[in-house]
Amino acid sequence: MTLNPVNSTNSSRQYYRTRDPDGRWKYLGSADNTEVKKIKEAHFLDKAMAVLDEDIKLLKNLLTNYSLSDYQEIIKLLPKTYKDAELLHNVTYNEAARKWKAAKEAEKASYGPWYPEGLISTVSDGTMVRTKSEAGICEVVIRNGLAYVYELPIRLWNGKLVHPDLTILSAIDFTTEVRIEHEGSMDDENYRRKHFWREENYWKSGYITNVNLFFTFDNPSGGVDMEGVQHIMDGWLKPKTPDHQTFLKF
Repeated sequence: MTLNPVNSTNSSRQYYRTRDPDGRWKYLGSADNTEVKKIKEAHFLDKAMAVLDEDIKLLKNLLTNYSLSDYQEIIKLLPKTYKDAELLHNVTYNEAARKWKAAKEAEKASYGPWYPEGLISTVSDGTMVRTKSEAGICEVVIRNGLAYVYELPIRLWNGKLVHPDLTILSAIDFTTEVRIEHEGSMDDENYRRKHFWREENYWKSGYITNVNLFFTFDNPSGGVDMEGVQHIMDGWLKPKTPDHQTFLKF
């Protein structure tokens, strides 16, 4: 039903009329008339539905033709020759990792030095660590291009401040942090007791072994199983697809 406005000759007020099914005019009165309001509301709803229908068409078209613009999706669109190129993702990921490392190193520095006299081994990136085993683990992390901080302090559930050996930033989402604690040899009973205490208190603080917390150990013959350390890098810290590598350098 369509309204036909009629201007009053006696005032500026507007009145409305409409045609009935027989074609005869029907006067409805002013905008305050209930039937006028219902006709206006019906036309508003019709227009709203038309706009929504158009929006739905646009959204369907967008979803049909939308392509993710992240590194992995772009790589899939490239010819095979170019799929292993570093491209812009190197710059982006380097920046994200650098910012994280700078922030965490500043956080660590705010606590002050922690037994600096025990830092006796130097890693290739200049980091000072306490044992040759820890240095070897750091070298694996560096070779894999991952950002890390040595002995970044954290507080456990009971308020105790601890210093996990390595805190490593995941190159999968550049948000998740994974901690590695190197426990040395477990053939000493006191050492084993200390390890289980650590694992229990980490767990109470929300850290889950083999998810965001990993323990490494010395071999009986001495040294660390570096293949096991690399397994941590490949399984939890690096993208799993061969085309998606990090190429991070610090």
